[in-house]
Amino acid sequence: MARETEQVRSFFLESLSAHDSGPRAHGWGSEDSQNVRFQVLTEVGDLRGKSLLDVGCGQGYLLDYLKHRGVGTYYCGLDLLPEMVERARTRHPEARFEVGDILNGWDEPFDYVLCSGLNNVDTGRNLETFTRLISRLWEIVRIAGAVNALSAYAPVKDPRSYYAQPEEAFREARKLSPRVVLRHDYRPNDFSLYLYR
Repeated sequence: MARETEQVRSFFLESLSAHDSGPRAHGWGSEDSQNVRFQVLTEVGDLRGKSLLDVGCGQGYLLDYLKHRGVGTYYCGLDLLPEMVERARTRHPEARFEVGDILNGWDEPFDYVLCSGLNNVDTGRNLETFTRLISRLWEIVRIAGAVNALSAYAPVKDPRSYYAQPEEAFREARKLSPRVVLRHDYRPNDFSLYLYR
């Protein structure tokens, strides 16, 4: 998996270098599209007063979203890139941000685990990565987890991105949880899965 991790690092370092901050530095098209995804992910449950792990936190924009809406959580942001984590800590010195990889060596449990855009870079092994991602999420989550992905039904596709089959993702999630919600109702190129304990 080291090659895939390096591909992801390279993509986001390039985005960070080109755009510095904001949604484009995280591979999203606009603040609006980023916020729509945040809205859907946070609708997984009542996050207030719960512990929340933001996997692939980037510069901490999900925390901005939560604060703006008055949703107080015991937040922790996790990202592969030290450069992202450093910026997140500067933006939110009051919050916890860690450099790490949920797929390798992260075992701390959380009530909710949210993963946004974590498997969107086409590495050639994305289905395997997705299966590992939701398995690791399931191992550490106490209440529910939410993960989003680009959809194979997207009308326009970027050749560098991976577009998952929603039905296949749902089947993989159902192997772990008896209660899974598939949402493909908010953007034509995106879907989210909720996995409940």
